[in-house]
Amino acid sequence: MKVTEGDVTATSAPVTVTVKGTNPEEVKGYVLADKIEPGKTYVIVADNALAVTNAAAAKAVTVADGKITSEVTEDMLWSFMDVNEVIANTPAASNGSAQYFIFAASKDADNYLQRGTGSGGESTAAIVQVAAFPNTARWARWSFEQRADGSYTMYVNTERDHSSDYAFTLNVSNSAINCTNSYNPWDDLTTSGSSIRLYELVEGPANLVIDF
Repeated sequence: MKVTEGDVTATSAPVTVTVKGTNPEEVKGYVLADKIEPGKTYVIVADNALAVTNAAAAKAVTVADGKITSEVTEDMLWSFMDVNEVIANTPAASNGSAQYFIFAASKDADNYLQRGTGSGGESTAAIVQVAAFPNTARWARWSFEQRADGSYTMYVNTERDHSSDYAFTLNVSNSAINCTNSYNPWDDLTTSGSSIRLYELVEGPANLVIDF
């Protein structure tokens, strides 16, 4: 047998030949992202292993070796848009961090993740909701601060001086999504669910394995 495309590995008796990336059947996975890129599709997973859904709730996931190993449903998928590409002359955060609109990738683009009003189960929290693009977009401008371990703190940057920032948290007791008030993005929050990681959707051809 002669193979002219891709990388080849072989073992002896019986012989297994693996031709990388030649199987027309696509594979899909969600791997830990080391950066945020507008237009990409992500699963947003908090440090308590809960993923954000477009019902403004959360679902448990299993993560191992930098990948999501449990089932990922469509309601967990989110896409990011750079705020400055959507609204002209949008002021960045005072520390220069980028801001993003986050919308449900599995539905139409009117389902944006945003801070709402009212109690989120804590006296210092507001609800997080999924709704049409708000009249005041500031409640949907999400900023991210990266921690030393590669995770992010996620917050709504409502004012340039951070005087009205709300930190994103996922409450493990009731799977609720909250925004904790009076948040300084340079503080290291200890609230469970305050640190998040992004798992990027990756697709590509599977390996073709031939035994003979």
